[in-house]
Amino acid sequence: MKRIYVLFFAVLMVISLNVSAQYDNLSQKDSTHNSFVKERVVKKKRVKQHNRRVVLGGYLGGGWSGYGGYFEISPTVSYLVTPKLHVGTRFTYIYSSSNYYGYKEHYHDYGISIFTRYHFLKFLYAHVEFQELNFDKGELGREWTPALFLGGGFYQHMGHTFMHVGLLWNVLDNSNAEYNSPYQNPMLSVGFGVGI
Repeated sequence: MKRIYVLFFAVLMVISLNVSAQYDNLSQKDSTHNSFVKERVVKKKRVKQHNRRVVLGGYLGGGWSGYGGYFEISPTVSYLVTPKLHVGTRFTYIYSSSNYYGYKEHYHDYGISIFTRYHFLKFLYAHVEFQELNFDKGELGREWTPALFLGGGFYQHMGHTFMHVGLLWNVLDNSNAEYNSPYQNPMLSVGFGVGI
């Protein structure tokens, strides 16, 4: 009778060791499979992030004074050289009006520019931009005029999109010029971007 118990326990131990070994094998396979799946997901995310270097967006701007004001809309296309450094171009349309001594005038200006924007401290950015604007001088015709904007502001990332609000100064603004620039320093800009 004792032999039967010993034999029974021996068989039971062999079966349990075998089941335990198979379970360990399965869990190792699962962990290997899970690691493989996780690695593929991470690689896909890296590829998606890498591919989202082109950013489409734009911003709105405006300014006003006692003599008039302007409204600007500017679509932008930029490229992320690094996650913090953007370089790009923008196309500009500006509607402006002026009121000098009761004489009102309305202008439609357009232009193109190149810019660099650097993000730092997780929520701030610095901005440098050179623009050539085709400026409406009324009866004198149209003329291309340069502007150099320096400034910065705040930005907020929301997934693959971001929004920014900043102040820019046109450092080439000349109050003695023959024309009245539509830009009033400082210029408020509110913009957005979407990675594609």
